[in-house]
Amino acid sequence: MKIELLDFSKFVVVDLEGNGQNPPDIVEIAVQPLFRNEEVAERGKTWLVKPPRKITGFAQRIHHISNKDVESSPVWNDVKSDVFEAIRNKIIIAHNAGVERNVLSSHISEWKPKIILDTLKLSRVTWKSLDSHSLDSLIKEKNLIKEDMNVVDRHRAGFDAYVTAILFLRLVEDSAVTTENELFEIANIVVTKPIEEQKQGDLFL
Repeated sequence: MKIELLDFSKFVVVDLEGNGQNPPDIVEIAVQPLFRNEEVAERGKTWLVKPPRKITGFAQRIHHISNKDVESSPVWNDVKSDVFEAIRNKIIIAHNAGVERNVLSSHISEWKPKIILDTLKLSRVTWKSLDSHSLDSLIKEKNLIKEDMNVVDRHRAGFDAYVTAILFLRLVEDSAVTTENELFEIANIVVTKPIEEQKQGDLFL
């Protein structure tokens, strides 16, 4: 499918990082608009959030956000309306999108998305020959990180949302679908695990 057929204004990429608790609290969230040109792409909005419970050592080792880093950050209720405004009425794109769907649903009760597209599902259908469809594997296999991007920022929400936007557009171009509806049928998240059934590491798959 040619990306020119997409209405870019309808989509945003979302990535979030949690505190490692179960159920998780958000410590960072990014909302990235889609873009047609990677070289002049608009960077999305990122919020650091002070969670009600401490960030675990496990989570800190993954995303390198410490309790000190968020000590002076706003709490979730202070940014909730801004995040909701950025994602409401949008088609959400995420990698392993069930995680974002479950966590956001628990944090924004009034958010009722109709369509959430999972680049993990789309990758498994589009690039069937790949051994792994994890974001790290796809970054390496498809050369998604540009020279001016700092790889140490991997697992930070803004970086991962930006890379997932690039990934989504590559997938759309390589997929066999010809319409948005076909794309939705392949990649839409319909059934996900309840938030209470998530394991501690689910946020970081």
